[in-house]
Amino acid sequence: MSGNLALNKSVTASSYLAPFSPERAVDGQAHPVRRWVCTQMPAWLEVDLGEYYWINHMILRHMGAAGWSSRYNIKGYNLEASTDNHAWTRFYSESGNTSGTNDITFAPQPARWVRINVPANWGLAINLNAASLVEMEVYECQSNPYLSSLTISSGTLTPAFNPKTFEYTVEVGNNVSKVTVTPTAAVTGVTITVNNSPVQSGHPSQEIDLPVGTTAIAIVVTNGPVQQKYTISVTRKTAAALLSGLTLQSPAKTLSLNPTFNSNTFNYTATAPNGTPSITVTPTAQDAGATIKVNDVPVTSGSPSQAITTNPGTTSINIDVTPQGGGSATRYTVSVNRAS
Repeated sequence: MSGNLALNKSVTASSYLAPFSPERAVDGQAHPVRRWVCTQMPAWLEVDLGEYYWINHMILRHMGAAGWSSRYNIKGYNLEASTDNHAWTRFYSESGNTSGTNDITFAPQPARWVRINVPANWGLAINLNAASLVEMEVYECQSNPYLSSLTISSGTLTPAFNPKTFEYTVEVGNNVSKVTVTPTAAVTGVTITVNNSPVQSGHPSQEIDLPVGTTAIAIVVTNGPVQQKYTISVTRKTAAALLSGLTLQSPAKTLSLNPTFNSNTFNYTATAPNGTPSITVTPTAQDAGATIKVNDVPVTSGSPSQAITTNPGTTSINIDVTPQGGGSATRYTVSVNRAS
């Protein structure tokens, strides 16, 4: 049996009769003066285990365990667990207790907070409107359902992996259309599924398709009666129809853009020296899969266009960027001014 998870942990109660404060019920001392006492009913005592556990065993030590009459034992109570301290699950009830020690085993429950609830008129046999507890002990289920490692083939888990953190996000570029995940169990003998398909611990899953947007990947670890789910929400970015760079070159020099190039600025001017016969345009796409046309002629990202003839006055150059897979193109326009 694992150690008592409740020992000396943070504890609160609905109220208490001084000096019999709540922390006395989790200090490991089964002594009559080391107890919690409450005379305002209904009453509850709640312990914060400090982190998430699967629990299946509790021991309650009443006044009978400290040498008092069984009339001072709590007659009836409910045991409840919560993972967020808001939603509670009742997993055990007792209405006719006479024992000084209740050694209780129950179906495994996920919990960070555990409490005993004593309804009105369910208190001590000698006084149903009072409650007293010498010690509350909580023990972890031995069926370990956790991962020791979880990796993804593209992107980075956020937050960083922790065996008791169960929800993650990952962001990948539009060029990533498939991923695998590799879950590794903390113990042997468990089964793991990824999106309902079996996966061997420490091995990658089958490839998972990623449409544009967010895809949820469910990793479920099963160890006997205990099943723990991890979720990775992978967001594949929409294909960008933008440039990351744009330069103009005449036979004699590089031309300056006005304003300075910015991916989200779409209209520019440039001045060509007198007598410049032509210029070339070198556009670079943000996404490698995007297609580019300069004045309707395809251009490879990062390479110069064909020579564009310049005449006295203004020559307009249109650079159209279409995202990978199709969709609306983004147009950048450069107006090149050349004197006679």
